[in-house]
Amino acid sequence: MRSQMSPRALQQLRHVRDVVRNVLALPSTSFREGDVAPDAIRRICQAFDALDLRPADLPVVKCPGIAYLDLVRSDEFDLGIFVLPPDSVLPYHNHPNMTVFTRVIQGAVHICSLDWVEGAPAVNDNGALSGQTAVKTDAVKDPSSPTWYLTPTSGNVHRLKARQHSAMIDLLVPPYSAELGGYRRCSYFADDGHGHLDEIDEPADLDIHCYEVPVGP
Repeated sequence: MRSQMSPRALQQLRHVRDVVRNVLALPSTSFREGDVAPDAIRRICQAFDALDLRPADLPVVKCPGIAYLDLVRSDEFDLGIFVLPPDSVLPYHNHPNMTVFTRVIQGAVHICSLDWVEGAPAVNDNGALSGQTAVKTDAVKDPSSPTWYLTPTSGNVHRLKARQHSAMIDLLVPPYSAELGGYRRCSYFADDGHGHLDEIDEPADLDIHCYEVPVGP
């Protein structure tokens, strides 16, 4: 992989990072426990919508599966870019107690996001999550599409499939954390075809390669 971003990409991504830092530093901002400040969401969406990243701006990724460019990793948020080969899939997965912002910057990605009908999944006898869902979003997004986001209570489970070679920028607030006893643990799900999801192990064919591409100070 060519590991460098273009200077213009770095400038734009640093601006996004700084906007997120400034928003999270405000006393009125909270993304925890489902408490999402509308003004914070608006400011982050505006920063994402202003991104103008061209194919030549991103590192050249040559790997057999999905690539994740790790731009910023912290206790407060993770910022990165997924590079998706044609027809690659990020299967149904959740984002417990998290708000996630996403924007397609290259290509086209089909997204299906779901809500739990009962507000939260049940836990079966094996300790796995299970429940009926309703479709929140079912659409194809491309660089002309505005930023979309999910919250702890809206569209929190989603599946993404690349229609062509695609890239999308992703912000997790706060990030996943396995150190909190599963409090923000990523769970994967299988769909029975009628909107019922059952938690499964991470799919064996989910092939994601992570690369550190820090945007700098």
